[in-house]
Amino acid sequence: MAGLVALTPGTVFAKDYRVVGKLSEGGMGAVYTVEQISTGRQRALKLMHPELVSDPGLRAKFEQEARIGGRIESEHVVEVVAAGVDAETELPFLVMELLQGEDLAQSLKRRGAMSLGEVALVFDPLCHAVGAAHAANIVHRDLKPENIFLAQSKRSGGAFTLKVLDFGIATVLEEARTSANTGAVGSPYWMAPEQTERKSAVTASVDVWALGLMAFALLTGKPFWKCANDEDGTITNFLRELVLEPIPVASARAKDLGVSQELISNLPEGFDAWFARCVNREVSARFSNATAAWQALAPILGAPASERSIPENFSPPSGPRSGTGPAHVVSVSQREDATGDLGAARTMHHSAAPDDDEEPPTVAHRSNAGIIAGGALALVALIGGAIFVLRATPTDTSPVTNPSATVTLVTKRCPDGMASVPEAEVTIGSADGESDERPAHKITLNAFCMDLGEVTVANYTQCVKESGCTPGGKTVDYRGVGPDDHALWDGFCNTGKVERSTHPQNCVNWEQATSFCKWAEKRLPTEEEWEYAARGSDGRKYPWGNDGPSQSLLNACGPECVAKGTLFGQPWQALYPSTDGFESTAPSRSFEPGKSPFGVYDLEGNVSEWTASAGCPYPGTNCQSENRTTRGASWTAGDARDVRASARKKVSPSARSAEIGFRCAK
Repeated sequence: MAGLVALTPGTVFAKDYRVVGKLSEGGMGAVYTVEQISTGRQRALKLMHPELVSDPGLRAKFEQEARIGGRIESEHVVEVVAAGVDAETELPFLVMELLQGEDLAQSLKRRGAMSLGEVALVFDPLCHAVGAAHAANIVHRDLKPENIFLAQSKRSGGAFTLKVLDFGIATVLEEARTSANTGAVGSPYWMAPEQTERKSAVTASVDVWALGLMAFALLTGKPFWKCANDEDGTITNFLRELVLEPIPVASARAKDLGVSQELISNLPEGFDAWFARCVNREVSARFSNATAAWQALAPILGAPASERSIPENFSPPSGPRSGTGPAHVVSVSQREDATGDLGAARTMHHSAAPDDDEEPPTVAHRSNAGIIAGGALALVALIGGAIFVLRATPTDTSPVTNPSATVTLVTKRCPDGMASVPEAEVTIGSADGESDERPAHKITLNAFCMDLGEVTVANYTQCVKESGCTPGGKTVDYRGVGPDDHALWDGFCNTGKVERSTHPQNCVNWEQATSFCKWAEKRLPTEEEWEYAARGSDGRKYPWGNDGPSQSLLNACGPECVAKGTLFGQPWQALYPSTDGFESTAPSRSFEPGKSPFGVYDLEGNVSEWTASAGCPYPGTNCQSENRTTRGASWTAGDARDVRASARKKVSPSARSAEIGFRCAK
């Protein structure tokens, strides 16, 4: 196995990345600024030690886990542009987009403690990212100021764009480091006590612990643990603090650390209790996830739990980060560029409900004397930048039957009204499809839940009544819409039509669809999840199989649709010769024979459906498109190619169309 090599300026790595210069080097490897030859854009190339891929199993796992951040529905999580193992050097690598700015640790060192408004400005996107990860059954495990990056904002009036770093490659790193018996590369001052125990379950609560410690550091300018503030502190003394000694109240610890009385006085009422619930040795006493923690913290900071203004005195990062210190040159999420000023990321899903039914408890002080010796040993193998991928909870490993095989898969137990779609490696796209469907490529998807039917008018109306959604449109709205378009399409909007309460809600834009799913404690599916739910494990052409469409399988354009179009001077084409019984939309879940292998209705026909995905070309997701992908054909479909499960369209997220609705996933 080769060692870590130094790349000199001008070197071409992995055939597509010309080295500009080294940015930094640390325990995990080195980071370089490179020019991607195929696109002409500058990227960050992160090389890691070859021990990460010391055997074929680790190599395959690295290539899979490196892209795990893409499963998290938040603009505040970085996404990997490319990942792999270079054939020539045998080095595992990640390619990410280059950002300018500084990490939170550098910001704290530069300017000290933050105001309540500034902490809110940091914690809102931070908890959005971590909460979205928890909703996707992913735990970061190494949250710390060094892993929170404040990048120069690309938005007008934005102080910064926060990005959470180091989602990915965790299980690979842990296996490689443990098997190699190497030294510690972890971050003990931010870890939870259970992380010192080798066989202890690691859940979302370890991230909640770290969030509590970071909030304390931001408000006081100092880390919570005494050893972290003492140059002569030892690991033994730290472990004693972490697992044995009583955990003091946050304000009392601030006083012990010599924090100024002004800052202590500025700690908001309720912060001590909130901190005690985060930094509690009893896992069950903590907030269950980052979303719940933020929803409890926001009012304490005097901020709403969503959109807020930028404090006038906040000083954003002012230039490119230094080439010294730990590397945090990271990828810009394609979602930031895709959403523009729509604020769509603010409405992306946080599926876990807040724990607001009780006051935060006092700090529990369970004895951990039995683990302090083992904990000291465990620290030696502690892994930095690690995450832990949770199986769906609870899981079911019973056989899942599909038309081609009977296999044992990990599935997710889903609420009523949702289908369980098992984890799988699936083929997305079509080799003989339209240009935007090519190339066909394999990806791995976690188990997820998908609504059996499209969101109905009645469903959406309830969300509006409970102030979770804005009213759906009664008119269409999209770029270039004119009087003739309104005359044709406005009458097909289902909003407010009692007689269509069971029909799909259409005439809503992408943000409205996203808001509904958030209100329902769900999320929009990615387009890959949508396609897998439609095609099944056997990769069928249509949700019902490989036979062509007919009036019993879906609500598309039949003779009745053609007749309706004729009234408006529209030469609509019939998909099949017999009527399906509906001039426009049909009640949700009307076409039993057209269900997908997982029991999902109306994936083709009725309405096209918004997905969470940007309109990017295959196979990657790194593009500058502002559009969102819709999947599935609508009731106007008159061409069999349009109702294939691999077909995709790109639509402006602000568009409202009588042909577009949505469903949610979880």
